[in-house]
Amino acid sequence: MKVAVIVPAFKAHSYIEEALVSIKSQEVGDTTEVQTIVICDGCEETFNTASRFADKSTLVCLTENVGTYRARNLGLSLCHIDSDLICNLDADDVWDPLRIADLEEIADEHLNSLSAFSCVMRRVDECGAEITSLDRRACPSGAYVYTGLTVKTIGMYRPWWCGSDNEYRARFYAAGGALHHSKRLLLSYRKHATQLTSAPETLRGTKERDFSYTEIARLKKTNYQTHFQNHPQHNILKWEGARLHKDSTFGGYFASRPLTAGD
Repeated sequence: MKVAVIVPAFKAHSYIEEALVSIKSQEVGDTTEVQTIVICDGCEETFNTASRFADKSTLVCLTENVGTYRARNLGLSLCHIDSDLICNLDADDVWDPLRIADLEEIADEHLNSLSAFSCVMRRVDECGAEITSLDRRACPSGAYVYTGLTVKTIGMYRPWWCGSDNEYRARFYAAGGALHHSKRLLLSYRKHATQLTSAPETLRGTKERDFSYTEIARLKKTNYQTHFQNHPQHNILKWEGARLHKDSTFGGYFASRPLTAGD
């Protein structure tokens, strides 16, 4: 099985070493090929730290500051296009050593379908200690793993500064995708003052969009179609969900719009 791991990193030099060690420490079999692509989003300090992990299976790139989702799109364009699974890992989060092994167990029969996979997460503080006042729960959409077929079908992320994970999930459901849950605790999700969703300027920007972050976060698969039929801006995501699913291929989509997919 081929597994691609995309790690966008912005001012994450304090955390990225732990994230990359957690990828290198995955307990996988000899037939599993893991390729990691780290996109350092305009931060040389992060790049210098991440570069220590560069080898034949880990590509580390430094770009100008383009934002998390353009960086993630760039990572997608550089990974194996025939990867069975496309994994998202934020540079400040950490995987359990069995994360990929667990994916292999539950994903094998779904590789030829539009599918995504989540797991149970715990929240940790800046030092990695669990925040016991917060319940363990399913990981957020930004930590989903998608089949390669799903990414080829749906395309890239919208180049927003915040909130594109949930919009991508909405398009995934619109295309008929199915989410599969693992009951294992496999992700440590770090809460700290400098993370993207803690920045007031990025969250304020979501209110100026055609479709707000709050609305997308409320979407469920059962009410998606009805919701968009009655939404004044429904054509934007209706086109992304139906038209791309029907007519576009991953390669052609990226070639025509390399870093502004869905814009």
